[in-house]
Amino acid sequence: MRVSPKVNGRHCVIMLGVFVVLGCGAHMPPAATKNLHPKESKTAQSDVTNSTLEAMSQSTVSAAGFEAAAIISATESAHEVTALSSDIDAASTGQLPAAPSHEVRESASIQADPTQTDRSPSALTPVSKHCSYNTYEWHVGRRKAVGHRRVEKLRTELTDEESDPHDRRCTVCEQDQQTLKLSGLPPVTVCRYYADQVAQALRTIRDSREFKIQRLKGYRPGRTRGRVRHKLRTQFSNHSFGTAIDINPQSNGLYTRCRLKGVPKTQRDLKQCRLSLYGHWRPEERPRLTVVYGDIVHRSFTPFWAWGGTRKDAIKDFMHFSITGD
Repeated sequence: MRVSPKVNGRHCVIMLGVFVVLGCGAHMPPAATKNLHPKESKTAQSDVTNSTLEAMSQSTVSAAGFEAAAIISATESAHEVTALSSDIDAASTGQLPAAPSHEVRESASIQADPTQTDRSPSALTPVSKHCSYNTYEWHVGRRKAVGHRRVEKLRTELTDEESDPHDRRCTVCEQDQQTLKLSGLPPVTVCRYYADQVAQALRTIRDSREFKIQRLKGYRPGRTRGRVRHKLRTQFSNHSFGTAIDINPQSNGLYTRCRLKGVPKTQRDLKQCRLSLYGHWRPEERPRLTVVYGDIVHRSFTPFWAWGGTRKDAIKDFMHFSITGD
């Protein structure tokens, strides 16, 4: 490291009228400090300062004002070199303050207030001007997804049907989604504005050891509800916006044509229902895989989403939690 010429020059100008005989380079010429280590340079500069101050104290010059100015200048110069050397030492050892990290870790704190809509500036503004997503239609006759295609557009071109009517922040766009990867659980993608709440609910269920999560299904844009036109459904579901999650569908199926009133408690309550999708709901046989009213799964998700098992119509969707429950 080379001591800054600016520091020595400043020393010269102020001290020239008082101690010409000393000179700036008399004790440590610039060339002598050219190849010194930062710490050695700092020591050398300190020697220069100490020698100057000692000479001043022994001088018989009566100009007290000039002497005081010289002392102040020497002290400031030493502080400047010390600060400069400290910064260079920190840079060489990697001890400078690190840049802010945006990495999300599972141990990060979670804000699980579902009523809070202004949690952060980033949560209120779109992450991208573009929108991309894969989609399909559900064919009611063939009972399968058809018409798979990729959609690319500007966010300004989004229609009303491409965002959740109950929370317009959540859209069909992949850019509005976040994939949760929690230890011991299958990954799941949901709307990024609900990612904290969903992650906290899943952790609570996992850590309770009361329920075993085998499969999760979240964001998947597709027209699977609404009116049927040419045997195709015409409306996007909650899953299309990332505002829904299905848990263990093989043990928590979707039932239709239900005529029971209230919330079913056992499999016998579903005698008047017809299984339409996935596996039978049998809480007595598979208690750690089946979602029931009031259990750890229900208690963890219902503070911010509704359960499909409590629908008021003729459908019971036991796997399903969403912003509306249907």
